Amino acid sequence: MDLKVTVVVPVHNIGAHFRACLDSVRAQTMPRSEYEVLFVDDGSSDRSARHLTEETALSANLRVLALPHSGGPGAPRNTGLDQARGEFVLFLDDDDRLAPEALATLYETAAATGADIVVPRTAGHGHEVASDAWDAPLVRPHVLTHPELETALTARQFFRRSFIAGHGLRFAEGAVPLAGEAFALAAHLLASGVAVARERVCYHRVRLDARDRHGAAPDPAAHAAGAEALFDVLDRHAAPGPAKDRLTARCYRVAVLDDLHRRASQGDAELRDAWVRASAWLATRRVPPAAEAHLPLTARVRSAVLRAERADVLPLLAEAEAGVTHQPHLLSAGWEGGRFAVRLGAHLVRQRKGRPTEPVRFVQDGDRVRWELPGALAGVPGVPEAADVTAELPGVRLDHVARHRDAGTEVRPAAEQRLAAEPLGRDAVGRPVFALRADATGYFDPSGAEHGAAAPAMDGLWDFFAELDGFGLRVRRRIGNNRATLADSGMRVAFTGAGVLADPYWTKYDCLTVWVNPPEPGALKKAVRQPEHTWFQSDGRLLHAGIPLELGPLAAPVPCVVTLSALDAEPVHCHAVVEAPAAEDLAVLRFAAELAQLTSPAGLWSLGVAVGSAPVTADLRLALRHDPGSGTWAVERGGP
Repeated sequence: MDLKVTVVVPVHNIGAHFRACLDSVRAQTMPRSEYEVLFVDDGSSDRSARHLTEETALSANLRVLALPHSGGPGAPRNTGLDQARGEFVLFLDDDDRLAPEALATLYETAAATGADIVVPRTAGHGHEVASDAWDAPLVRPHVLTHPELETALTARQFFRRSFIAGHGLRFAEGAVPLAGEAFALAAHLLASGVAVARERVCYHRVRLDARDRHGAAPDPAAHAAGAEALFDVLDRHAAPGPAKDRLTARCYRVAVLDDLHRRASQGDAELRDAWVRASAWLATRRVPPAAEAHLPLTARVRSAVLRAERADVLPLLAEAEAGVTHQPHLLSAGWEGGRFAVRLGAHLVRQRKGRPTEPVRFVQDGDRVRWELPGALAGVPGVPEAADVTAELPGVRLDHVARHRDAGTEVRPAAEQRLAAEPLGRDAVGRPVFALRADATGYFDPSGAEHGAAAPAMDGLWDFFAELDGFGLRVRRRIGNNRATLADSGMRVAFTGAGVLADPYWTKYDCLTVWVNPPEPGALKKAVRQPEHTWFQSDGRLLHAGIPLELGPLAAPVPCVVTLSALDAEPVHCHAVVEAPAAEDLAVLRFAAELAQLTSPAGLWSLGVAVGSAPVTADLRLALRHDPGSGTWAVERGGP
């Protein structure tokens, strides 16, 4: 009987770094009898193949296949396809790793949907991974109808093997640029069903280094030929129309424009000119004006320079784009309706080493808005038209991103958006010049109810970022070290959604992090602000106490257990509750202890609290003191 899954791993000179990949495929929750892993070595010149052979010798479902060096991952992937016995095939790079539930999750998603391709939710480590495909649920997605899938056009996906074989899909072999992208594009265009496994991270993308370990960097002609293969795929499998134009623009960006500065700066002027000529030839032959219209600002301007074959102004363009980022300012942070609300403002700026921060400047030219560029660059035919951002302004977004520090899971809390122009004066011919400021309020729900993930998956540390998306830029910055004076006032511990404890705090680098369900509720000690206002009542049998807490608004009482400990007596455990009887922002920790158990001669008891069904007691750094003479009780900071 066929296996459920075959994992194909092309290997080349991975050295000692194979361990994380190997350990991850061994740690799958899917039974080992249901999947196999093929490590296909592409003629490594180091000890990669030998190390893998030794490590997998005793594993029946792991095999190592050796090939002569081909110069790219295409031949190893094809060999893996030929040898695969699984119903589905997953391509995994040798420096990446899988989450333990990855194969089970991907297979279950494919079985439930009947999809030919399942896109795994992916976390990036060392570089960012576009999350468009899984930020929100997609109904019957296809790359022709759902632009969100454009960022998922890589070979690192889950394919039905009979679908691949039925369409005769193969990877180009050798040192062929963009071969994986061409394979994925063809597969997505031909697929009758695509699904996204968005509930949890399945694939961890790791950048060990920026170089292609399979072969040397391509020359301009080879790269142009690899890029042209993408357009050939579109011509074969996509009908003319807006969807094809959009995909053509995407392929043009990925294959040519995104990497234009680095390619054109390699080597001497002759090599730079060769890159520009080859890329311009490709653009002229394969990218029609209808596709060009789908390019964002930065790509349009690059394309105009390229089509004019003005390699001489590329340094000016690189200088104009250098250091473009945004400067987030945290206006406030605090709890609203059980969610953590973060209000941000951000200016689009340029930050370059050794120079002061300056705004990116835009010009109001009649009813049009243009990116202000140096005169020599603005004089290139087509550049002024390409620099027109009027239609793009409504799409500029400032998004909140919360990233789980260990799992790499990212969520984008719902955000309210506003874009404003801030005047900077006028240019030399009297036109108004302005900077852009984006404001956004995001709402993070620690219970996970809004993020398509089960609540337990939310536990842990969540780091917060601001991400500006617009004009072809997507720039992410940490939040917190630039904040309003009163932003700290809302950083309260809170109980949200079924007693979930959340602790917002500033890291040692002054960045915002929220700890959801810490292993022990020690964060509650930060909520004790005025213990001297604790009240006590005694009915002769029980001592009733209420300790005021400064928490986020409390929607429902939270049951817990208070433990009173003394050096000279047995600990006393009391049922307790955190509640807000007067108002949701006036919380109190209430408990009742039997007086007969409070027998410490010293009359001093430390106070701990545990929350949840499997409690861990946390020391609140409070002491309960009894004065035998007056019979009074008091709470003070510290302990016995």
